[in-house]
Amino acid sequence: MSEAASARGVRVIAPSGPLHPDALDAGLARLAELGIAADWPAGWREGVMAADGHLAGSDEHRATQLRDAIVARPSAIWMARGGYGALRTLDAARRQGELFDGEPVPLWGFSDGTVLLSAWDRAGWPGWHAPPMTQLPRLDDESIARVRATWHADHIAPFEDLVTLAPGQAEGALAGGNLCMLASIVGTPWEARFEGRVVLLEEVGEPAYKVDRLFTQLRLSGAFDRAVALVLGDFSALDATQSAAVAAFFAAEAKTLGIPVVTNAPFGHDRRNAPLPFGEATGYRALVDAPEGGPARLVLRR
Repeated sequence: MSEAASARGVRVIAPSGPLHPDALDAGLARLAELGIAADWPAGWREGVMAADGHLAGSDEHRATQLRDAIVARPSAIWMARGGYGALRTLDAARRQGELFDGEPVPLWGFSDGTVLLSAWDRAGWPGWHAPPMTQLPRLDDESIARVRATWHADHIAPFEDLVTLAPGQAEGALAGGNLCMLASIVGTPWEARFEGRVVLLEEVGEPAYKVDRLFTQLRLSGAFDRAVALVLGDFSALDATQSAAVAAFFAAEAKTLGIPVVTNAPFGHDRRNAPLPFGEATGYRALVDAPEGGPARLVLRR
């Protein structure tokens, strides 16, 4: 991130679920500790603290918040949290008019934000599959160090000691995200594009039979037909039995895809969630090196 861009500050938005005040304050404190300046317009806190059932305010409210953030041209737009509703936010924003206009603004987020990252990618705007603000206080030390290094020094250290499920080497820009969200946007204007891409997958709280169903839907849609590699992050919030079942499912599927597949990458809903450059517009390429029987690597380079 350049000095000039960083000086503009980030704009935190709530395009998905509602926020708890304590979670918001803890996230803001961690942003400050990381030395990441923020842009707080008048009425900002009331805007992100809006609530309408399982959503952070009405569809129109969230869409306007997203649009206003883009118009402000901050150094980045940073999701406050995930949850539910980002797809509805995009739909409402589309009804309001063209969203991706003018100078591109990077987006930081994941989970429900997968649909936003996909929309950013389709618009040719840079995104980062990265922890939302309210996840920052509970990240492990390595993830926090990676957030700091990525933001302040534009440096991404290689990811070592990944596990090979299907061997090979491949290179491409990153795409993908949350498995449930990727399945939910098939057939929408923001369906993920995997052609020539290294695909990221993570999930939280979904047992093996649901992971099977979601992944199979994506596979049958042709999503992986032209992908070049698959990188699995954390499939978290499962008991030992379900965790083992999910691992066994992917070990079997990896043998059928015809591309390199690695697992144990440090991203997801647990305590590790390293920021990863999403899409072609970041200028980064991901190299997957997955030797037979040996530890795999994921290297990001320009």
